[in-house]
Amino acid sequence: MITTNLEHCISPADLCKLAGHSVRAKKENHLSYLPKEDQFTVDSGYSCIFNWLNMNYTFMSDSVKNTLGYDKTVFMNNGFRFALEIIHPDDRDRLKEMHRLIFEFFYHTPVHVRSRLRFSYNFRVRTADGSYLQIMRQSIFNGLTNEGKPIYEYINSTDISSFWNNNNMRLIIHRLSSAGTYTKCYEYEIQEQQYNLSQRELQVLELARKGHTSKEIASRLYLSIDTIKSHRRNILAKTGACNIIEAISIALNN
Repeated sequence: MITTNLEHCISPADLCKLAGHSVRAKKENHLSYLPKEDQFTVDSGYSCIFNWLNMNYTFMSDSVKNTLGYDKTVFMNNGFRFALEIIHPDDRDRLKEMHRLIFEFFYHTPVHVRSRLRFSYNFRVRTADGSYLQIMRQSIFNGLTNEGKPIYEYINSTDISSFWNNNNMRLIIHRLSSAGTYTKCYEYEIQEQQYNLSQRELQVLELARKGHTSKEIASRLYLSIDTIKSHRRNILAKTGACNIIEAISIALNN
């Protein structure tokens, strides 16, 4: 059961807007963009195709059951809501920030280059037996509108639990060169939350670390100055710092 609070962290509407679509398409089909199923397989983990217009899965490989324990029909029938439900609660808010970074980079890239970008990032997923796996997702947006907005996202997911020893989330973006090789062009890591700071409080702290005033932070995050001041007070209370400079020092050391 998805709670209202959970949907507030990351929702279909949020992601749809980040992808550049103002309204989710209920009936439109763009079958010409779809690959044949035998062209979209992986040796381990599982693969899928996600439709950003209606926020549902168009394809899910049978191997998802071997990895997560769920039959593919659960994803096909319940779409994004079920996928969101099984993401670790601590990773949901960070995953929204991850997608903000992805689409910020995506839309700052020329339209003809966007299908050459490969996005890799990790997060925790709950399996059918209740345990959590660290999943590495690699995806490309290979089906685009004429304006360069994503329609289909082709995704490969792999269990990396055996060699990923922390809960930080890392985003790496590669671009396919004319020579046919991928070159890393962006990397960012979202640290595991410390002192129970919310993702918004971490954003305020990071912007303060870069020297931005409360007014500038409010403008960047589209919040009121009073809200930013409230976040700063919460940061000081949670870290036990006397001022924001000390809070920044504590956060950097932890």
